[in-house]
Amino acid sequence: MSNEVRFCLEYRLTAGGPAHAVQTAWMVDSPATRAQIEEMIANASAMNALESKWWVEERESRRPPQP
Repeated sequence: MSNEVRFCLEYRLTAGGPAHAVQTAWMVDSPATRAQIEEMIANASAMNALESKWWVEERESRRPPQP
């Protein structure tokens, strides 16, 4: 059984401003997916946000095995 991952980000652009949260869909964990997540992390780190935090969630795949 394969694993799945998703990228999550919470940020606030200004003091007292609204907080925002985004996350990707669950994706099959692979070197290509991890490379995309690394790019998302770099982009999140470059944001001009007052506060931000990100994390990667992992779970066992719920998709049926493919032949």
